[in-house]
Amino acid sequence: MYPLSLCHYTISEVPPPELVEIAAATGFESISLMLQFPRGDERGYSMLGATAMRRETKLRLADSGVALFDVSICRLSADIELDSYRART
Repeated sequence: MYPLSLCHYTISEVPPPELVEIAAATGFESISLMLQFPRGDERGYSMLGATAMRRETKLRLADSGVALFDVSICRLSADIELDSYRART
């Protein structure tokens, strides 16, 4: 049987830490996170850099055994500061 991954698009209103909990409770083996959504009227989540939401998501992934399959969408436009996308540890 192929592993299933819960895509953030299916429940985009749920923040990443809760997505992990939902995936674990419903039998998914992994999740696909959306950090920024492709439509301008949808919010993104504070996951870039050393944020509290990123730390909480990582903890829930570790505790639940759910894997992070992939991360999608970083929209770039002329007014975006590229340095704001650099990874910070």
